[in-house]
Amino acid sequence: MAAEAGRITISIIGAGNVATHLAPALAQVAEVRQVVSRHIESADAIASKIDGCTPEASLSGLLPDSHLYIITA
Repeated sequence: MAAEAGRITISIIGAGNVATHLAPALAQVAEVRQVVSRHIESADAIASKIDGCTPEASLSGLLPDSHLYIITA
């Protein structure tokens, strides 16, 4: 999926409390493309609230072309 011109693309690793609040806020100013968590249900709960965002259960599925990767704890 191509990013809108001029918008930074972000992949978020982790789907806990920090990611739950950070992802929607970042989606207001950037393209949050992916949420990665070992628990796919947690990643999906966040990704489903953001247009164009996909959940992923493994780092092997991490998108290689995001501009920014944020690791949450």
